[in-house]
Amino acid sequence: MPATAVLMVRAGYLYRWSDDDEATEQNEIKSQGITLGLGLLPVGATWNFDAGYVLEWGHADYGNPATPTANGQRLLTQVRWRF
Repeated sequence: MPATAVLMVRAGYLYRWSDDDEATEQNEIKSQGITLGLGLLPVGATWNFDAGYVLEWGHADYGNPATPTANGQRLLTQVRWRF
């Protein structure tokens, strides 16, 4: 969504269900997260800047009271010059 003629703002939600080994029981993980990002492209410039941030949390998808939980954060940036 363009915030201004130069600035683009993004937001999102993600949901994942992961079963890395389908032959093994009780190893599924569910996670959710929110994403935020922005892009900067000045008018007439030959460069642009993008940044994205993800905050994710999850838990095991099986019924043991001691099920593992996890959380994580990621920040991604990119500067691009066009020739």
